[in-house]
Amino acid sequence: MLRRFCLLFLLLISSLATSEKYALLVGINDYPNDISPLRYCVADVVAFRDALINVAGFEKDNVYLMTDQMDGQMQPTNINVIMRLGILAKQIKADDTFVFYFSGHGIVNDGSSFLLAANSNTVTQDTLEMSAVPLDRVSKILSSVKAQQLLTVIDACRNNPETGRSGEDNVLTDDFSKGFKIRRSSSNGQPSVSATLYACNVGERAYEWSEKGHGVFSYYLLEGLNGKAANSQGQVTVTGLAEYTQSKVVDWAETYRNKKQTPWLSLQGGAKLVLADGVDGLLEKATSTKINSVIDAEAEMWQLVKDSNDPDDIQEFLTIFPEGKLAKVAAFKLRKLQPEAVQNPSRKSSKSRPDKRVQDERSQARLNHLEEQPGFKEDSKPKKKLLSKVLSMLSQPENETNYQGVLTQITWGKDNSQMVLIPEGTLEARDHVNQAEKDRLPIRRVKIDDFYMDITEVTNQQYRLFIEQSGHREPYYWYNAKYNQPNQPVVGVDWYDAQAYANWVGKRLPTEAEWEYAARGGLIGKLYVWGDDSKPSINHANSKSTNGRDRWLTTSPVGSLNANGFGLYDMAGNVWEWCSNKFNSPYKSNNKLIPSLSDHHKTQNMLTDFNNSNPVTRGACWYNNRGGEYFQVSYRHSDSPTYMGNGHGFRCVADVQ
Repeated sequence: MLRRFCLLFLLLISSLATSEKYALLVGINDYPNDISPLRYCVADVVAFRDALINVAGFEKDNVYLMTDQMDGQMQPTNINVIMRLGILAKQIKADDTFVFYFSGHGIVNDGSSFLLAANSNTVTQDTLEMSAVPLDRVSKILSSVKAQQLLTVIDACRNNPETGRSGEDNVLTDDFSKGFKIRRSSSNGQPSVSATLYACNVGERAYEWSEKGHGVFSYYLLEGLNGKAANSQGQVTVTGLAEYTQSKVVDWAETYRNKKQTPWLSLQGGAKLVLADGVDGLLEKATSTKINSVIDAEAEMWQLVKDSNDPDDIQEFLTIFPEGKLAKVAAFKLRKLQPEAVQNPSRKSSKSRPDKRVQDERSQARLNHLEEQPGFKEDSKPKKKLLSKVLSMLSQPENETNYQGVLTQITWGKDNSQMVLIPEGTLEARDHVNQAEKDRLPIRRVKIDDFYMDITEVTNQQYRLFIEQSGHREPYYWYNAKYNQPNQPVVGVDWYDAQAYANWVGKRLPTEAEWEYAARGGLIGKLYVWGDDSKPSINHANSKSTNGRDRWLTTSPVGSLNANGFGLYDMAGNVWEWCSNKFNSPYKSNNKLIPSLSDHHKTQNMLTDFNNSNPVTRGACWYNNRGGEYFQVSYRHSDSPTYMGNGHGFRCVADVQ
């Protein structure tokens, strides 16, 4: 009896250990045959994919993305969608989790409900039936899925799909919702749970939010999944996610449209559906990209105040850590909050640490100093408690605290871009392939000051804001559907366009040395941004072929592939990135350590005369062969400053002063 019990227990543990999570996400913006286009469906499913991987713990290879920007079997035609669903239905096991998300047009015609595919034709009922995805077929396939947990998300009621009527509402009908019924039996003797989440209720439509580049429903759905809907145990359940999303969307629709949009959930099964677990810890990890796993006292306090808009919080940080590694970052933020009043903190660094007794005295003196400040009130006691905790960490012996730095992220207000602090250091620029090639960098050591860099390339959404506010000309490929999605990098911009954007937003273009230093992500002497092996490129670089995580035939949405060690995306592939300086780089002629380029970039950044030399571009792009030398991090390239290619974009940097 005991032996049988142990065997059953081991089988149960084995089944739990091997359970997996799968997802099929379909987003379609551009339709053929006079079907009206949508704007943010692709952005919605791409962002949802990233949240499933980064927050909900889905394996990258188990998340299948189908958008109208893809080709082959990943293009969301009616046959491909039905085929992929059918394959997954047979592949998924009883203990697995499966998510199906459709974002695009839905339609009811002659009593039948359909999801419109990338090849759909709605001219006649016959062409519709032959080219769309029947909703009852989707229901039948999903009903056969053996997964313990099944979540279906339907966002198919935005604007009218008929040509010339895209401004009209395409409300969710009772026939459409009734056409989608999932009926599943228990799997492995365990009660399964099925949930269907709709973007709106019957008689309503789903709205889009142009400022966010998403549908309103998907925006708050993502917020909830990323932690806003987590319960006290750190779980994001489908019911909690639906309640959070519903409350936010209802409020938004009433406030900004004076209309109703009420997401609703259909749930079958007795158990709760847990979509993500341990979300609190993941959110804390995502707050800043850490060089090490141990946060020192300075870093911990910075986590407490870095998102605050209260200048007093930042000033308190500087009072406690006037010479810390993050003091310049704090001073930069404080100047943004109080540009007239802030003084630069000391940039000196201490050479040695005082003994514990002296540290205790200094820590207490700092805390007493805070208590004496006019702004320190009784309601600051909770903050005082936190400061005491940080100061107690500061007073620990040196061997108990790791004093390495952290990479801090900020949000740049004007274009809402995420930037990461690139720590100061030395670039060892070198030629890995052929030392005899005169246009390649021999080994050079270049001093780099710390600076902020955009985490992603500048997107179409950000560039649109620039055009609207400045009146600047539109890029060459602005109306080409292959390149103009909100979360794709802007292309068709020449060097002068990139420079104009940088000036408008209050940043600048990176120097070539800064770009390569950042692209290496802390790696020294490596061929690629990810190391020396070319194989991982399928997960790090969008190139000519499609393989691994690279599933795009043109530019991919920014941040779709793996980041480097500094948390920067697409430093190899996707688009060539304009740099500020000419190709005849100043560090080609000096074998010694070259001083900081801080003065150099201020002059080069304003250059408009490119006689005898063109500006530098770096990083390769989507139409370059993955195995080619273009993807090597040391590869140098240049183009005419007026060239507006479909593989040329840029990202910006900002100084830390």
